[in-house]
Formats: sequence, structure tokens, C-alpha cells
Amino acid sequence: MRGQQGLDRAGHVGLSRQGAAESLPRAEILRRKADVEGVFRSGRRVRGSAVWLRCASSREPRAAAGRRVAFLVSRQAGKAVVRNQLKRRLREIYRRNKHWFPVGHDYALQATPGAAGLGFAELLECTRQLTRRLCPDGRPA
Repeated sequence: MRGQQGLDRAGHVGLSRQGAAESLPRAEILRRKADVEGVFRSGRRVRGSAVWLRCASSREPRAAAGRRVAFLVSRQAGKAVVRNQLKRRLREIYRRNKHWFPVGHDYALQATPGAAGLGFAELLECTRQLTRRLCPDGRPA
């Protein structure tokens, strides 16, 4: 369920407190280049038709209690509008389905150029299949 939209003091449309609670916390997003490169260097990779998923054990002690994820889309996927739409869809898939991603690991969800023509449901199914292949028993192999 999404938050109620309302006007803030400046008259801009925004989400209510409930919508803010449903957002993806900053602490769960891999932002530093070194962290993302660590996932690529030492992580396990599974490939799908539209999405690639990489997983590595978290190297930071404060991150070991949670999970962190990076969302990547190359320029080959299309123009900025298409790339941003893909990233928003991947973020939403992760946010709604965190239970697919075991705690204590860093992940990189990478959309392939073929993902640009897919809808949300197809991306969701592709990601679900990848997480099952990566973590058949609920823990990354």
C-alpha cells in the first residue's frame, strides 16, 4: 500500500509519513565505488535474460547485520529516461521482496540492455528466479 499524497508547506505534492516509512533506507544502498567493485571482484554471479545478480559477503562489520544493494544499468540499455525507469523498478522489486536476499551480504542488481523492453512483472519474475538460483536454501552458496 502506498502512502497518501498530500501537499507540503510549499504546495508541492509529496508522500505522507506512511509513504516515507515504506521507502528504501539509505543504509541499504551500496554507494561507494570500492564496495560495488568488491561485490564484482569477490561475488558470486548468476545471469538471467534481463537481470544479472551478484552477491558477496559483506566486508563491513556494521553492514553484517543487514544487507546492502547496488542498482546498475548501463548506457546500452537506452537513454536516461529508460535507465532511470529500470533503476526505479529494480529498487521497488528489492524493496518489496527483501526476504529474497539473505542478511549479511552485499548485492548488485544489474539490468541488461534487453531489460528495457520488459514490464515490471517480467523483471520481478526474472529477479525471483535469480535469487532462487543464488540462494536455493535461503543462504547464498
